[in-house]
Amino acid sequence: MQFDRQDTNLVPYLVLNNKYYQMKNITIQDIKRYGSKALPTSEVAYLIVNSRPRSAILPIDEYEMLIDALEELEDIRTIDERKNERTITLDEAFNKKRK
Repeated sequence: MQFDRQDTNLVPYLVLNNKYYQMKNITIQDIKRYGSKALPTSEVAYLIVNSRPRSAILPIDEYEMLIDALEELEDIRTIDERKNERTITLDEAFNKKRK
């Protein structure tokens, strides 16, 4: 039996990396019934458990993009927090280590 994508409910669009995704709902029953065919390969979906969203499923390249963006934001936040700190020259840094 083929998994019919029209069986799932459409929910709002999600935009990741300038791509538009239709958010779909997948239930545990869908996974039991259709196995891995129930899981989207290029779409973002909610896993619905007890009538509530439990997890989000997204393509691996989009997940990796989100992780990279979070790491970049952490770096920017650290730079912003330290922008008013006194700077030292490279010579001062090496002289402190030698003492």
